Amino acid sequence: MTIEFRCGGCGQLLQAADGAAGRIAQCPQCGVQTPVPQIIQATSLPDPQESESSAGGYRPAALNQSPNPYASPYADIDDRRAGELYSEARRRVAAPAICMMVLAGLGIAMQTFGILNLTLGGQQEEIRQALLKNDQNLPPEFIQTFLVFQTGFSAAIIVAQIVILFGAAKMRTLSSHGWAMTAAILSVIPFLSPCCCGGIPLGIWALIVLGNSNVRRAFPN
Repeated sequence: MTIEFRCGGCGQLLQAADGAAGRIAQCPQCGVQTPVPQIIQATSLPDPQESESSAGGYRPAALNQSPNPYASPYADIDDRRAGELYSEARRRVAAPAICMMVLAGLGIAMQTFGILNLTLGGQQEEIRQALLKNDQNLPPEFIQTFLVFQTGFSAAIIVAQIVILFGAAKMRTLSSHGWAMTAAILSVIPFLSPCCCGGIPLGIWALIVLGNSNVRRAFPN
């Protein structure tokens, strides 16, 4: 059994297997992604008065069916409008998501270079000389602890930037609203950005976009 529906971008008639209901289908003609609608089968329910009289006021459970958790986020509107809303959501998240991905990639590269320069290059000796210049009596253990802390701090920033990169990718594809929000919140933290406070406006921009009702609706439940 197949499900027939129209592409939200060009109106092309599309077909999908009934098991694909609630998923996203890509139009082979224009490339717009459109949710596959649900098949609603009509069922006959018993008359409530007859049910009450025959079962002592008992109402059948079919009258209180919960919504399908796997239904498309746009199951309550027509296919063309659903495609338009999904395409609009993709357009809204594209710019902030790509900017966060670029900034996160830059941060990972910079912090990785810093760790390599600290452990393999000459920066370790430069830091040691700078510390001794301020206080000649500093014990070697303190200097070594400071270097280890700086390396660990840079590694923690790399982990945070990887999370931002992953969450921004999820935001770009409308795959996970939770990961997208995590990436936006981490981007607002000043010391995690490779450009000082450059990530703050990007994070705020992403939070505003993710707070839009139509954008939230485009993410899977």
